Amino acid sequence: MAYQPVHQVRDITLQYVAPGGATLEVFFDLPGNVITLWSSYALPATGASDPVRRTIALFKGGVLPDARMYRVRITPPSNNVAKILQGEMSVKRYGVFIDNVSGPWETDVLSIGG
Repeated sequence: MAYQPVHQVRDITLQYVAPGGATLEVFFDLPGNVITLWSSYALPATGASDPVRRTIALFKGGVLPDARMYRVRITPPSNNVAKILQGEMSVKRYGVFIDNVSGPWETDVLSIGG
């Protein structure tokens, strides 16, 4: 396929329990076509059985990430646990990524005024 949909990611919402807190790392594949770390965020500690719902805006330098693929990693501190109860990512499709490795993207021949 010579093109793939591109999405813009606005935020991530998590519902979690993490008595010792945790670190959220978010990875995206654009630009560069390699999944790399976009940013990391500290998730505050919660009560042992009290879930917290938190929305994390992914702006970095006033820019939202573009992505075709993503990875999310949540790491609790040593000797602690984190329990993710729910996760949501707000995305919108806004274009296509044209991959020249597979050849150029072009339309079929169209008749004008025919």
